[in-house]
Amino acid sequence: MTNPELWREKCVSDSNSYHLARKICNMTVDCEKRETELKSVNDIVWELCHRGIITDKNLWLNLFKDDEDLYWLGFKAANKTANREG
Repeated sequence: MTNPELWREKCVSDSNSYHLARKICNMTVDCEKRETELKSVNDIVWELCHRGIITDKNLWLNLFKDDEDLYWLGFKAANKTANREG
């Protein structure tokens, strides 16, 4: 997240943003960049669901399409983090 103030505001006002940011922070660690970046909303949602970060694919498909900031958070999570061990 490059703009903490934006995310502080989003997480207070939007429970979906808060849920995603909290899960990403608690479940992931930084990792090497993926060989092939996931860019499409569908690929990002599938990856985050596969890793257990989100559960409702349809909800997140719509949220990422409608909210560019949320899309970029999902993009970075899917491409620049790995689930914690244990």
